[in-house]
Amino acid sequence: MGCTSSNQVQNAQKIQSSKENQFINHSYFIKENEKQIKDNYIIKNKLGEGNVGVVRRVIEKNTGDEKAMKIIPKNLQDKDQELQLTMEIDILKQLDHPSIIKMYEFYQDKKNFYIITEIVKGGELFDKIVDINSFNEIDAAYIFNQIISVVQYIHEKKIMHRDLKPENVLLEYDSTSQNPTKYSIKVIDWGTATIFDEKKQTKIVGTPYYIAPEVLRKSYTEKSDIWTCGIILYIMLTGEPPFFGKENEIVQNIMDCKFSMDQDVWKVISVECKDLIKQMICPEEKRLSAAQVQMHPWVQKHIALFKESLKDSKVEQNKLQLNKLKKFTTKNRFHQAILTYISSQLTSKEDLLQFKSIFEKMDLNNDGQLTKDEIESGFKQFQEFFHGDYDIDKIFTNVDLDGNGKINYSEFITACIQHENSMIDSKLQKAFEVFDSDGNNYLTKDELMDIFDSKFKQSDKESQIKQIYSQFDTNGDEQISFDEFKLMMKKYAETS
Repeated sequence: MGCTSSNQVQNAQKIQSSKENQFINHSYFIKENEKQIKDNYIIKNKLGEGNVGVVRRVIEKNTGDEKAMKIIPKNLQDKDQELQLTMEIDILKQLDHPSIIKMYEFYQDKKNFYIITEIVKGGELFDKIVDINSFNEIDAAYIFNQIISVVQYIHEKKIMHRDLKPENVLLEYDSTSQNPTKYSIKVIDWGTATIFDEKKQTKIVGTPYYIAPEVLRKSYTEKSDIWTCGIILYIMLTGEPPFFGKENEIVQNIMDCKFSMDQDVWKVISVECKDLIKQMICPEEKRLSAAQVQMHPWVQKHIALFKESLKDSKVEQNKLQLNKLKKFTTKNRFHQAILTYISSQLTSKEDLLQFKSIFEKMDLNNDGQLTKDEIESGFKQFQEFFHGDYDIDKIFTNVDLDGNGKINYSEFITACIQHENSMIDSKLQKAFEVFDSDGNNYLTKDELMDIFDSKFKQSDKESQIKQIYSQFDTNGDEQISFDEFKLMMKKYAETS
């Protein structure tokens, strides 16, 4: 009893390996577009400006969707900066978290690099602090918990941001929320992010008010991100940085980890909150890790308060999304790839806000991923609606497309999208064009081969393509027209 046989372990590993081989994730579709930027986008007003470029609002011509475009001039880039830009793109492609800015594609021409991301209209956290002077503790906790969730997530992936600050946190107000003071956030500007290992970083990166003392000493780890999280929380609560004065005074106080909590505002802030800040803005060897910050009593208290506040909000929407999870399945690798493309590239901003709210409600430990226990907990909240008619193991296996034992944000969205709404002709046309690489309005065997990577044996590829043709190629001419593609996708939607 309670033991797992070696055969069971081997079988589980085979299932996971098989799913990993079959899975195409969202990053597969984030590519360099060979067209000119103006072929696909109408360029509108400036949204912001940073050290290396300008961000403008753009409208995608085919869909009318608003997005953001980061423009980086090539004449301002040396070889090291171009390598850093390449790393930024590679990092953004692999990040999959509800509070991290989403990248769609990138371009370049003789003058500039262009990165297309989702648009976030609520402005910078910095501007909000200037506008209202400071947040109350509950609202500050709501924002901070999203930031620390991002930090734990990236640290587990061996990535550090290295320039966290209120200017790099965008607020996204959800007008449909029953908690109108609550803001969703997106962490942006991954231009200084890097992948780390056991070796300490030596390059001084960051912004003076937020930079950790060990960064100034040119010997630091990912815990430098925790220092900046502490600074952000301090500023949200007080409206001012913990270190100020002349430049040499600021540097010395940072090196000494010397700051004050004597201002009047601290009289109404909880002892637990002050304790957390002191354990983040402190020498590196004493500083909490991101996982430890998540377990701090102040963070746990406010995570619980937030989850409780969501229990009675948007009940019917929550039931609807859980019902989609229950019914979700993919027919084959091609079907899964199409759904992943539609969910990752064509989902509306309104739907994404709704999905994020539900995802965060189910993410009980705030790590940006869903475990089987968290999925089960979500279903148990609506026990009377489902009458126990659900199989958690089956649901989890179907939604966990890559078989890694957790449901990431993109997998959740893929399962939750309203499939009948996603099967409208304009979205199906865009999905079809992604796979129709030669643009001849037919999907050939060679084009379908492109969705299979080198992990597949040739015989397995042939077998799966034969299966795809048997379902899609209704006239037997060994190619798939758009009409055939559309017909089968709508049939799939009707049966899911």
